[in-house]
Amino acid sequence: MRIVFALIAAALLFGCITPQPSPSPTPSGTPAASVIPSVFPTPSAAATLPASANPSVAITAAPSDAEFSKAYDVSVSLLFDAAAQVLPSAKLRLYDNGALLKEKEVPNGANSTFSWVAAASGAHSLRVSAEFLLADGTAAASSEAGANVSVGAIELSDYSNHSSVLLSEQYVNAQRFVLYNPAFVENVSVFVKALEENSSYVWLRAYAEEAGKPGALLFERFVNTTELPRVFGWYAFNVSRTLEKGGFWAGMYVRDSAANVSWAMYNGTEQSAFTISNVQEWVAINGTFFVRVS
Repeated sequence: MRIVFALIAAALLFGCITPQPSPSPTPSGTPAASVIPSVFPTPSAAATLPASANPSVAITAAPSDAEFSKAYDVSVSLLFDAAAQVLPSAKLRLYDNGALLKEKEVPNGANSTFSWVAAASGAHSLRVSAEFLLADGTAAASSEAGANVSVGAIELSDYSNHSSVLLSEQYVNAQRFVLYNPAFVENVSVFVKALEENSSYVWLRAYAEEAGKPGALLFERFVNTTELPRVFGWYAFNVSRTLEKGGFWAGMYVRDSAANVSWAMYNGTEQSAFTISNVQEWVAINGTFFVRVS
């Protein structure tokens, strides 16, 4: 009997107990990162200028004489003396009497040209400097070259470009001149003499050109005739202002009485003289008066 009960108990116990699955591992908050080895490129050596290299700049063309307000080419040649990967470019600068005018960068192997305006009369020292640049933009070498230019005033003695014009009921004897580019005009000079010691006044007037004749008055300057030379010579009226590109007329005018001043043509010797007057038109004779713009 005891054996029967034992077998029944064992069967019951075996049927009631079911195997439990093993517990799944609890995931952590941050998954483990996979490790990927980093690969860094080996930097190439920085380009340096070979010790034997000697890059340089030279001015190959520049005027020796120039006319006030005209533009001229200043041509530059460059010897890079190193491969493009070493010296890819050069920075050029143009100076006029020490003042920086223009700058630009040009590639290895290229020459260049600057357009330069003779913006003031007198002696000019032009200088071109070159900085030869490495690939990172640093300057590896420098060079410069110079040229001297003499800029002459605009000298006018052209009878076909004179006019006696009635402006505001007053006659003005005028000479045409042209500025090829905007320019700072320091003086307008006339070749004159005062015939007598009498004190009077004479005006220099500058007009814009309209339809080929003197138009709007731009400015005027006057002088007592006692300050003028007694023999023909230059008298400079100070202007000191920038005038734009284009045509202008410089006129001589006397307001109150017939002038005792003569304005003459000059080409190294005295030529036909005119007496300035506000009471009559210009009388054409063999010659013309003279103006210098600087």
